[in-house]
Amino acid sequence: MCDFLARSGIYECSYDQFLVAHSELNKQTCLYIDHLWAHDENIIKKPLYTICRKDKILILTRDPIARLKSMINHGYFLTEELRHNNTFTIFHDPYEVVNRKGYHNEHYEIVSNTPFITNILLKHWIFTCSFAYYSNISLLPKYADITYLDMQEIMPDKAFDTMTTLAHKFGFMPPKDEDKEFYKEIKWGFTSHFLPLICLLQLNNNKVKVYITGQYDYDTHFIIVNRVLFDTPHPLLEKVSFSMTKEDLQALQDDKETLQQVKTYMIKFLDELKKRTDYIQRNKKHENDILEIFRGDRDLCRKFKAILDKELVHIKAHRPDIIASWKYYQEFEKICADMFDN
Repeated sequence: MCDFLARSGIYECSYDQFLVAHSELNKQTCLYIDHLWAHDENIIKKPLYTICRKDKILILTRDPIARLKSMINHGYFLTEELRHNNTFTIFHDPYEVVNRKGYHNEHYEIVSNTPFITNILLKHWIFTCSFAYYSNISLLPKYADITYLDMQEIMPDKAFDTMTTLAHKFGFMPPKDEDKEFYKEIKWGFTSHFLPLICLLQLNNNKVKVYITGQYDYDTHFIIVNRVLFDTPHPLLEKVSFSMTKEDLQALQDDKETLQQVKTYMIKFLDELKKRTDYIQRNKKHENDILEIFRGDRDLCRKFKAILDKELVHIKAHRPDIIASWKYYQEFEKICADMFDN
């Protein structure tokens, strides 16, 4: 959602930045309040209290069971060092270069090779993630101008049309027809925590960089060099962009020997990246895996239902169609009904 707003020229900012942006910057701004984590409850009260009745509010929602699935599948950098270091050379083992992402085990250590789920881990995410929809809305002015948007409305098949509708409602620049492909890409997709990366090359006295990003994440001032580095098709070249500055590209093309070394290395790099991402995709958890845990854990069911019964009350009153569209939440409700009625 943030990427889509940015594409329409909306300057997304925190509360402190918003005060400066409003008074000093000649930009369209949006106050971004991220309440993903339960421990941020007190931090977001100040910006929430600042919102006026005339302000237009957009709240992005998602099926709660799908949110839990997403947290299980989310993963993170294997080490803090990897979080801050995204460079490598053609002398590094390609396997080690792409071995950047791990998953929580039962002790919340990021050491697992694939997504992992148990009752204890699911309970951890339920109380770590925030579902405080109504708790947050209760801090807003009475009759606040709230628009709910469900996650499914910004999926690839609908994102362009949704952003066009929102642009007219909120008064920002609508998406351009030539950018339609941009809206068809899952922004938090298979490359998360793997890319971006930068390959550093030493050419005589020159330090040259090859930037590796998601297909649409490259700096538009750079030149896409996929066809320069790869002589034959590769499945990931439809999802990954290699880019360079004009000067760096010329320097690399002038050094034929190094260029050939880079071309040979990058094929191995993409092969290893595909192996790793394919393995993760095959082992990702599904919403049904989350529901199966609930079916066997009466106490966890009761606790999560109590949270949702409180926090979804406003959405149920104003956008029952969104609630009805949540397939896995509806199944969770049936599980609870069967469990507690019996």
